[in-house]
Amino acid sequence: MIRKPNHHVSCSFLFLFSSLVLLCVCGRGTCYADRLGEFAGQGLTFSLYSHQYSDCADNDEEFGYGRFSLSGSFKMHSSFTIEADGPRISGLYLKTGGSRIKADLPWGIGDTQIDNIDLTVSYMFGKLTGKKFLIAGGADACDEVGEWDDPDIRYKAFFIVFDRKKGDPLSMFYGAGYVHSFGRGLPIPFFGLNWKFREDWNFNMILPYSFSWMHTVNESFKMGFSLGFDGTKLRFANDNMFPGQGDDIDLFMWGLKTGYAVHYNASDKWTVSGNVNYVFYKHIELLHDNDDFIRDTIAPGFTAGVKIKYTFGGKK
Repeated sequence: MIRKPNHHVSCSFLFLFSSLVLLCVCGRGTCYADRLGEFAGQGLTFSLYSHQYSDCADNDEEFGYGRFSLSGSFKMHSSFTIEADGPRISGLYLKTGGSRIKADLPWGIGDTQIDNIDLTVSYMFGKLTGKKFLIAGGADACDEVGEWDDPDIRYKAFFIVFDRKKGDPLSMFYGAGYVHSFGRGLPIPFFGLNWKFREDWNFNMILPYSFSWMHTVNESFKMGFSLGFDGTKLRFANDNMFPGQGDDIDLFMWGLKTGYAVHYNASDKWTVSGNVNYVFYKHIELLHDNDDFIRDTIAPGFTAGVKIKYTFGGKK
């Protein structure tokens, strides 16, 4: 964990992100082809994420967190058929994973450890070189370590259309989902595009989340810059810290960040990616039954992350 030398509250922390854009190299800014591979690929992914310790605006305490995650994607069924209008593909996939978050929280809360588990089932079908459709649904559950009597269970669902014509430098996807990126379950429309404006450069946009520019150095190495939104919600036990606010407290965080990322294909099986981001605005609040009773902002700071993925069952 990147820690600035200090004195006040000494703690650790965990951040969970579960939404449409899964395991991207430039935050949520990876090109749509890579995102498609997250739903349609098989592999195991290990990741570490850390947020620099930063001061709170309204008190003298600090905020910082780190996350360790392990996830797996598995193909349950797939088919390939030749139709009158061309080849068609379909597949059923399962993605599951877990995270341990160690948080150093302000307001006198201190050291907090949180676990999160995630399960997503997705079905993809469509033309091999044309439109593809994705239907996905699942849930993740989150609570403080040792306090799983009433976890926060968050359901999610997506319907997305991937539209790409062979040889066209512009591809896009659109659809809608039910996600928790904004602190509570909300129906959100999605729209994204990938524009290959040069042979080695891509511009990616995912509304309402991010923008990024990716440079392909060679077949094995990519790097890029991104600007985007990040949000998540976690749950921990209320051990009489906030009287009258129930047995569990939800922590909602969202922020605006810009960053740099690299992505290296060591082989057709192993991929390593890393990123450094500058979070120039971060808002945090405590909620009970979706009603906030404390709000604060965090001073700008850096985050860093690394992911290692092993792909099995064929090339990506």
